[in-house]
Amino acid sequence: MDNKRKDIMEAASMLFLQKGIKATTVEEIAKKCHISKKTFYYFFVDKEVVIIEIVQNLINKTDRQLRMLPDISPNASSELISFFHYLQSNIYVFNALFMSDLKKYYPNIHNLFLQDRKNKLIPFFIKNIERGILENIYRTNLDSRLTAELYFLQLDNVIDNTDITEDERYAIIYYINSFFLHGIMNKFGLKLAITHFN
Repeated sequence: MDNKRKDIMEAASMLFLQKGIKATTVEEIAKKCHISKKTFYYFFVDKEVVIIEIVQNLINKTDRQLRMLPDISPNASSELISFFHYLQSNIYVFNALFMSDLKKYYPNIHNLFLQDRKNKLIPFFIKNIERGILENIYRTNLDSRLTAELYFLQLDNVIDNTDITEDERYAIIYYINSFFLHGIMNKFGLKLAITHFN
């Protein structure tokens, strides 16, 4: 990616997180990058294209992570724990204000997240749960699809909540991840995971 294009996307991301997407203008993005509006429009047709690329970059990064994790993880619990760590490290990328504006003003872009969840994240969780059952570290009575969907419903409630701080959001998601993991594991799995989830 061209360095100037990357700089514009990084500046836009920071402003979107601080002010929201709707309240951020092209002029402000250009000013933060120390470029003219003309230069901005040389790299991007409009603000919406910047938003699409920011969202698509995170989706692509997450997809690479999902493809890699099953191959490098010795068992299902370490795979899921690694994903939770990845999620925690990226939780500040999109805050509640960003997601709220995205849903309200750019529903087609927000739909990219929903499609990625349906096509990549839910199947990843389902396969992980099935793997954990086969490895005898997850409870055998789990419904893999319902369990996966329940996790993301909990996550949505936290991500969409504009009444909590980012630090509170981080702490709550950490707790959800820990609670979720302990809820799906059997006794053997818990012993195996206790050394990893810290």
